[in-house]
Amino acid sequence: MDVTQYAGPAAPAIPASIHIGDNSTSEKANSLNKTFGFQVVNGTGAAQRISFTPSYVPAVGKLITDGAIIANLVSSSTCDHTIAEFLEWIKFHATRVSSLLMTTDTVSQLQQSLTIQKKSLFGNPQAENLLLSAYTSPQFNNDKMVIIERPNWQLDNDTEHSLIIPSGATTTFQFFLGYHVDHSGALRKVGTALNK
Repeated sequence: MDVTQYAGPAAPAIPASIHIGDNSTSEKANSLNKTFGFQVVNGTGAAQRISFTPSYVPAVGKLITDGAIIANLVSSSTCDHTIAEFLEWIKFHATRVSSLLMTTDTVSQLQQSLTIQKKSLFGNPQAENLLLSAYTSPQFNNDKMVIIERPNWQLDNDTEHSLIIPSGATTTFQFFLGYHVDHSGALRKVGTALNK
């Protein structure tokens, strides 16, 4: 399998939306079934840790952007939306990740770990570190590609995702997105239900 053959994870038929809570004030999770991708090019001469979802209290200062993160460390969108639009979207729409397809031009990228850190005002749980090489497969026929599929993975304003990009690497990320929650729409529904 190569990059062009991967169309996202196989999934059972799912409803267009799911209600969370009781019927009068429930929040609705809408099926998104979209992708978002970006690329990072590290020409700095040193490995650099970047963040691609900062959380509300970012620990990693090098956040992806539309252009230079710092001199010679550049990120760019690979789809119809800008990185700025994507980051703003997930601030207000917690979004489930069905899978992540990542490709790179250097095998050393796969020796790095994707760090997922949930944040809370009341104490931070231990970070998860996903060693990328654990997600390779001989069926891919590509030693510079990983596909991460895991349960209960989401992009939101409470979770920081970061990864070291080796010196000289060009790494591309493509997120396959599932459900998202529209918090502002849910609040409007509560207001309507309460007639306030």
